[in-house]
Amino acid sequence: CVDYFEYMKYQSGQNYSLRGRTAESVQRAIHQWHDRVFLMDHSENFHLSWDGIEDFDLSFSFQGNDYRCIQLKSGKELDQEGKSLKHCVITYAPSCSNDFCSIWSLRQKIGGNFTRVLTLEVINNVIVQARGKQNLLPSNEQMKVIRNWSERMEFKLRLHKNE
Repeated sequence: CVDYFEYMKYQSGQNYSLRGRTAESVQRAIHQWHDRVFLMDHSENFHLSWDGIEDFDLSFSFQGNDYRCIQLKSGKELDQEGKSLKHCVITYAPSCSNDFCSIWSLRQKIGGNFTRVLTLEVINNVIVQARGKQNLLPSNEQMKVIRNWSERMEFKLRLHKNE
């Protein structure tokens, strides 16, 4: 829901209002928007890139599993993340390039390879959103990993966008 409202307010170019809309019509519009996001050509965002924070070793072990959390620093990387996890993270490219937020890919080592499991949105060193495949919320076990990583990064954890 938050992605849709942020898009309508900041990127759509429309003067969006909830006036006269029912909860059902808003929910329908959100689902239609998410469906369109997957079909849209986002190549205008591919050229965008940003510096991000300093590079350092973002690999860690937690409860017997190996993880890596990588900051995504280009529209192309966001596109790959979104296609892999089937969500709309590519729409965050303008916000990332304007230093409004940063997007991180949490990957777990499975069978010798690091597999994308969650995408995290960070604003001002606060993790505000975490989503898995098809926008699923993190499991209880994944929340433990996020808490561990946030402590390592000295990020606060306030997942208000997950509500």
